[in-house]
Amino acid sequence: MTNNEVHEQLIEWLGGLLDITVIKDRQQADRPAAPYGMVDLANWRELSDHVDDISYTDVDDTVVATPEIEIEWVFLFFIYGASGENLVRRLQSAVHMSQLQEPLRPVLTIHEVSAANSIPELVGEQWEPRTQVNIVVRGKSSDGFVIDVIEEHGFNFTGERA
Repeated sequence: MTNNEVHEQLIEWLGGLLDITVIKDRQQADRPAAPYGMVDLANWRELSDHVDDISYTDVDDTVVATPEIEIEWVFLFFIYGASGENLVRRLQSAVHMSQLQEPLRPVLTIHEVSAANSIPELVGEQWEPRTQVNIVVRGKSSDGFVIDVIEEHGFNFTGERA
């Protein structure tokens, strides 16, 4: 999966799980009614020094090679509004229920939800409650590359006697 696909899938899952509006960071739009969540991709990394496998796909007479690499994405999840701490607690419990992660699987897995941080924010000269956790998601990358393929190759053998 690409970073954007993982980001979008996590937003959709969190919105359904917590029954609130969840937005992507820096959307440049009006804020939704509280409580609402915001997801920001903080960082990502490969979990292994080696590629698990490489899949090859024939697309319109070209071959696309896709290395399967396990990736770990870290998202910052903020909930704005007075009930944020209760919603974060619900999230922290939900990740222990494999049935609740089924909409993400088999492609993604919630690996960890961090300790919650209560970080009030000054908005319009008033303090607004805000709760934040890190969500660690694991999955496989899906970045494919067009590669050159050798169409034909001949072998010539010359016998030699000892």
